[in-house]
Amino acid sequence: MRGRFHNGIDKWMHINQIIRNDKIGILCLQETHLTATAATELNDRFSNRMHIITSPNPTHPNANGVTIVVNKNLANSANIITHNLIPGRALMTTIPWHRDKSLTVLNIYAPNNHQENARFWEIINDELRGKPTPDVILGDFNMVEDALDRLPPHCDPTTSVEKLAELMTSLQLVDGWRTANPDTLQYTYSQTIRQGASHSRIDRIYLNKDCTQFTNDWKITTPGIHTDHQMVSVYLTDATLPYIGKGRWVIPTHLLKNKKVMQILTELCYEAEIEMKEIKERTPTNNAQLIFNNLMKNLKATAIDEGYKASNNIDIKIRKLESRRLRKINNPNKTVEARQISNSLLQEKIKTWANIKHQKARDNLAAKYRIESERASSGFWAKTGKDRPPRDTILELLIPESNPPQYERRSDKMANLAKEYHNLLQSKDRNENNNTDVEEALAHPSQYKAFQMEKQQE
Repeated sequence: MRGRFHNGIDKWMHINQIIRNDKIGILCLQETHLTATAATELNDRFSNRMHIITSPNPTHPNANGVTIVVNKNLANSANIITHNLIPGRALMTTIPWHRDKSLTVLNIYAPNNHQENARFWEIINDELRGKPTPDVILGDFNMVEDALDRLPPHCDPTTSVEKLAELMTSLQLVDGWRTANPDTLQYTYSQTIRQGASHSRIDRIYLNKDCTQFTNDWKITTPGIHTDHQMVSVYLTDATLPYIGKGRWVIPTHLLKNKKVMQILTELCYEAEIEMKEIKERTPTNNAQLIFNNLMKNLKATAIDEGYKASNNIDIKIRKLESRRLRKINNPNKTVEARQISNSLLQEKIKTWANIKHQKARDNLAAKYRIESERASSGFWAKTGKDRPPRDTILELLIPESNPPQYERRSDKMANLAKEYHNLLQSKDRNENNNTDVEEALAHPSQYKAFQMEKQQE
């Protein structure tokens, strides 16, 4: 993070935006230079958004420092247990997950000095005795285990590598990104050409071996704030959580404000309306229902196609640059020096566009804030100050009349079970002879009226 401020601007406003836009549940930061007093002030400021836990350097608060940020919209911020293993260098938290499960995360910022780095892993091993075993260890390791993770390739001191390997083996943790990408070259720290154009993957996430099969979407991305490191991220789930699909497709909101797209969609609807009016006689192959069904398919296909064309040009440029960079650094026909220079140049371009994208999002939010805050009927102020706790997920539903009891864990099938249950409620205690009773009442209205009066008197 390289400190809290850049050019007099507080980076924590940008951190708030990053965890919101990228939907990050737990964010671990290093070199935060954040004191306990400053953390308290930030927790008060962002009380509805995030919970900040920090471990400052006790002797030099404006140096080093590690911080864990919990997104209150996505993760449980209550009943968190914290262990400050090495002040300013290693902070561990146990965060409630779901049911009776919890997730223990160790955020580290290892020393750069080789001797201190090797000793650091020994101290971590000692400090973990009698404490929960971490499920995840992540942060800036300031060393690599394999020459593959440096450009130009070279091995780190054996002592540091061995001490880290011993720690991870004893904890049964593995390098998650490397496990998912065994032959890919990618780096999290890059120097400019003027600095020497060296690159390394010193920022890593280690996971419990049992957790790796429940991870996906591993990414190394460039954040839109002033930093010389890239951000490593992963989506971690649990085997007992229900299967949740992508949900129903809807037209993106931003397309509804696009006049060109709306004109095309309106014309499709108008054409379908004319087709329906021209039907003289309904047939199995020519009817309003089929025309409407085709209209829905055409609307979806058109919206997807136009949405791609109208997508953010900055995102397209970043994706193309990242794809180009990956091809170049993984090209065995290029020299090491050529790959170094290519990676440095492309990384600078990606960083520039990432900063522009980030600032553009901030400008749009500021404009929305200014417009909406002036409208008394918008409900903007009520939403701004409202707590947004994470939604409770229905983990499973009992399958009716199953013996022994069986449970459904797919969200779509759970929805069908709920639908069937509520449909049965509608027919529960229904009079099966309803039609007969109606006919008798209509045939003898005076008797029915007398019966109703007696019933009311009772």
